Amino acid sequence: MDNVSEIPRVLVLGAGVAGTRAALYLEELSQKGEIEIVVVNEKYYHLLILNLHEAATDRIGAKAVLLSLEEIFRDKNIILHCAKVTGINLNEKYVIASGKKISYDFLVIALGGKANFYNIPGLAEYALPLRTLKDAETIKDHILEMFKFGIKEHDVKKKKELLTFVVGGIGAAGTQFATELADWITDLRTHYDVSQDSVRIVAVEAMETMGIDRPLVRYAYKILKEKGIKPIFSTSIQSIDNHTIYMSNGKKIHSRTLVWTGGIKGHELIEKTGLQVNHQKRAKVNGYLEAEGHEGVFVIGDASVVINPETGKPMIPSAQMALNEATYVAEHLISRIRKKPLYEYKPHRRGVAISLGRKDGASIVYQFRLLGRIGKFFKILTEIRYFYMLGGLRQIIGGLRLRSHKTYFPSSTKT
Repeated sequence: MDNVSEIPRVLVLGAGVAGTRAALYLEELSQKGEIEIVVVNEKYYHLLILNLHEAATDRIGAKAVLLSLEEIFRDKNIILHCAKVTGINLNEKYVIASGKKISYDFLVIALGGKANFYNIPGLAEYALPLRTLKDAETIKDHILEMFKFGIKEHDVKKKKELLTFVVGGIGAAGTQFATELADWITDLRTHYDVSQDSVRIVAVEAMETMGIDRPLVRYAYKILKEKGIKPIFSTSIQSIDNHTIYMSNGKKIHSRTLVWTGGIKGHELIEKTGLQVNHQKRAKVNGYLEAEGHEGVFVIGDASVVINPETGKPMIPSAQMALNEATYVAEHLISRIRKKPLYEYKPHRRGVAISLGRKDGASIVYQFRLLGRIGKFFKILTEIRYFYMLGGLRQIIGGLRLRSHKTYFPSSTKT
């Protein structure tokens, strides 16, 4: 698709949270024939990355975290190409996707991020990241396998090693996964007739406290302890092999399972393209969320690093930040095309919502804390709101229908 359009072409790379929102809102704001919107995504689906922890713990089926992009963009003036982006030429303003050249007038890079292993020895080889659907399925299958081997193992030391599950990083993703895992393990223990003291969940965090909003820390910590999760703070993982995790406090954890949620880095194309990046390989952007030195090239979501003007520190990447950035870029592009005044992006957060297992949650709404079941309810409301943004009532009904098909481990897995 190398045709030169008579109207400005906005090319969006990636259909995750940021890319999908940018395309949809841009289409909503624009008038017919004003711009051409093209979205390129490697997969045919939109991944609900915020629900991956539920798929990884068999809370919901794999289909529940996949939404068809064709369905999302149905009846929209958006052209979708399912292709892998392999190159970006910023000078001549085109990208290469599955061998084809696609030109653009404005480029929105929303390719997301990948797990950051920080060059920790053994981490990339032995840890289980949680960033993709394949990751979630791998984690689920691995945990089931550990239980199957664990119940047959007679050596006490090896049995403990098999049934010890470690989570690296206790930010929002790690907290949600660990608490959901604890609930699933309760079911697995009953199913496999395993005693409570035979299974351990350990969460390791390099910071002094949990990496979530401070007003929620005390309650979230309480839930961790109630679910039998042992948190270890101010401790980093130094190295790992296939059965031992070595920590900075000099101690070791013998385990075959480390689920890594300890950080992200930018997509490999970001640095390869020649954009300026930080130490996490995420693109540096200006006040308009344009890549530094490249007018008309916007980088949003996990692919970029946005500085909080109040603190001078990078904003923690999140789905909410990705949505805010995408909304701003859509508005900015419309203003630029219509030659209206431009304003710089101002990072802001309206609230936060995290799940703490099947029945608990913790949320902040307009400085009010919602804890326990009401916190969980608000978290579900944020998911419904997101479905609505993706396609109104049709997506809400479709999304909730998929979530109702809970898989859980089949009875045939008991051996």
